[in-house]
Amino acid sequence: MRIIFAILSFLFAFCGQQIGFAQEDRKPNTLLVKNMQDGTVFLKWVCEKVYYEEGFNVYRKTDIGAWEKLNKDPLLWNDTEIARISGIYPDVAMFNGIFQKITVKEFQENVASVFALQKAFQFNEFALAMAIGYVDKTASSGTSYSYKVVAIENGLETEMDQKQLTVGIYTPVQPPQNIVVERKKRKINFDFKPEPMRYFGIKVFRTGSDFSTDTLTGTDVYAVQQDIDENGKLVPWPKHLFIDRTINKEVEYTYEFFAVDYFAETSPSSGEIKSETIDFDPPQEAFGLDFTIDTQKVNLTWVTVVDPDRAGINVYRYNAEGKDSIKLNSEPLSRDALAITNQVEEFATYFYKVGVFDATGNEILSAPTMVQVRDIIPPLPPTGVKTTTDTGKVNLTWRPNKEPDLKGYVIFKVIDDGSNNEEEYTLVNPKPITATNYTETMSKNVKNTFHYVVTAVDTSWNYSKKSEYSVAELPDHVSPVKPFIKMVKQDDKSVVVEWIPNKDEDLKGYHMYRKTVGDSTQQPEKLNGRLLKLDKSTYDDKLFDPGTNYSYYMQAVDSSGNTSEFSNEFQIKTAGKSKKQAVNLSSFSVKKKRKGKMVSLKWVALPEENIEGYMLYRKLSSDKRFMPHTGQLSNSVFTDKKFEKGKTYEYQLRVYTKAGDVIRSEVKEIEIPADK
Repeated sequence: MRIIFAILSFLFAFCGQQIGFAQEDRKPNTLLVKNMQDGTVFLKWVCEKVYYEEGFNVYRKTDIGAWEKLNKDPLLWNDTEIARISGIYPDVAMFNGIFQKITVKEFQENVASVFALQKAFQFNEFALAMAIGYVDKTASSGTSYSYKVVAIENGLETEMDQKQLTVGIYTPVQPPQNIVVERKKRKINFDFKPEPMRYFGIKVFRTGSDFSTDTLTGTDVYAVQQDIDENGKLVPWPKHLFIDRTINKEVEYTYEFFAVDYFAETSPSSGEIKSETIDFDPPQEAFGLDFTIDTQKVNLTWVTVVDPDRAGINVYRYNAEGKDSIKLNSEPLSRDALAITNQVEEFATYFYKVGVFDATGNEILSAPTMVQVRDIIPPLPPTGVKTTTDTGKVNLTWRPNKEPDLKGYVIFKVIDDGSNNEEEYTLVNPKPITATNYTETMSKNVKNTFHYVVTAVDTSWNYSKKSEYSVAELPDHVSPVKPFIKMVKQDDKSVVVEWIPNKDEDLKGYHMYRKTVGDSTQQPEKLNGRLLKLDKSTYDDKLFDPGTNYSYYMQAVDSSGNTSEFSNEFQIKTAGKSKKQAVNLSSFSVKKKRKGKMVSLKWVALPEENIEGYMLYRKLSSDKRFMPHTGQLSNSVFTDKKFEKGKTYEYQLRVYTKAGDVIRSEVKEIEIPADK
């Protein structure tokens, strides 16, 4: 039933108004009413079920009257009448006795019901016989009536539709308007204003200059209606409303169009519409296309045969076969032309065709010829090549080339050996780069001097000449190996440090450092003013203090000023009694004051004359390292007000002696209460 409903929708879409009245909304059951030429009123209706087995009733009333049933008995399918009509219209013979073959329900769901509706539009007698039509012969001229049709089902009436009509106003159907003819070689296209609300279809008659006559639409009416898609929605009108595909190109034709409305009435003729013969046959085509190339010039030649129909020649070029057509000649070439030269703008693959045309404009194109115009012109060499260096790196920059087909740049280098033979250059980057800078990374211990050149490459892989070279001398940023102290010993006048000499080729000398053991604040002290020479592997420290623990360190230095890591640490305690007097830290207290608004710190360290100063260190209990909290203090008391409430802090006091020692207190922890 979905297929039937879709086809019915096609008919219902255009039967939704009374001829001559305003268009109404599309609906599944539609009544059509028309004044006929004989003074009667003809009614036709289209229902979704097409036919109801218990029949239909037709009613009529005036504006002030009551509904009056016009038919005495229900309108039913009339096999006797259909048998009679089929003798006149053979197309309806298939419906004779149809309900002896199938049920009404099967008919409603069968495509035969749609075919029956189409025949009911063409033949009024058939519409009456299949009970979807009625003729009102008693209507009074000049009176306005409302008509309605009802279907009977299970003994009950169901209204299908209503329409109003003023009796006596007969409007004959007019032929199709604004018919446009377009003649082609094998067909003739017709276009006109489609008016599906005014007429159902058309009939077309044709006569030819060869004395032929034809009814192109045959015995049927050619429906001029919009089609519907699978969802039952209207699709756009076809490109041409009617096409005659049975023409002889050498024959002139005359056509007449007639409109046929939904009540089988035929309009007068549209008048004669002529279609004269047109020359659609082109002359003989050109062949043997050949070419030569001179950089960006393509010289094209071809061959033609003797043909009096040939009027001229055009030459076309395509970037790809069948696309982006360009006509090379602004004016047609002579009918006898056999060559043309084309200057192409780009190096690319082109396709050429030669068109031969006649006086009527018919043109025939030759087979295409492919021409590959290759780029053989290299780019200019890059300029402004510069290099900078860093440890194991050479950075290159240069000015950009301006060629539109530039693909990129490749870089070459050679070690500076004094000769710089061009054949010895090696490729740095196998794949061209588009940037105008490049960094080559090497091993950090490379110290050679290189010459770098840059070459430009275009999209056709033409290489420019090499640029002017730029010299790159890699700096030495590699530190020497850290030294190893073999032994530290004391004699009568000095502490002697002995080490194993380094093997670095560019070694310049050593630095010697000393530090007092246990003094975390003291940085290693460099003992030598000048670098220690390479011909020695010992150092005499004569400025030491007796009774002191020392650590000795060394650093190696190369000719570029690079310093090694510190050597291994070697400790020694010098003999004798220390000249430094001891300092004793006897107490260190940390207390909260004023309900946690300040922290009071006090300490006692003696003797005071041997003390340089004090410094407090502090950290949160969650931190790992103490940080200086004050500068150098001279008093032995301090009040701390800078802290966060609700945190726990740890304090440490450091006492700095005039002898250079540092004394650390024990760590004191204190919790600062949070605000209530």
